[in-house]
Amino acid sequence: MALALPFRANCPTNPDRFRQIFREHWDRWCDLRLEDEVPADQRAYVRETVQRMMLCRDPDAGYARYECPNAAST
Repeated sequence: MALALPFRANCPTNPDRFRQIFREHWDRWCDLRLEDEVPADQRAYVRETVQRMMLCRDPDAGYARYECPNAAST
């Protein structure tokens, strides 16, 4: 028997919700746990990676534009 989850009209999609959780809690987690949970030599990498993830899909953070070289001829 499958359980139906409650519908939430204001709940973002999964990837967006994941990013929103990080946006809401990342700074506090870093203040409380980063030094205990992440080795010193990996902290900068972890911070950079999470920051990139949180900025994903944000046009203000930059973007890449791709064009098909054959688009005009097809």
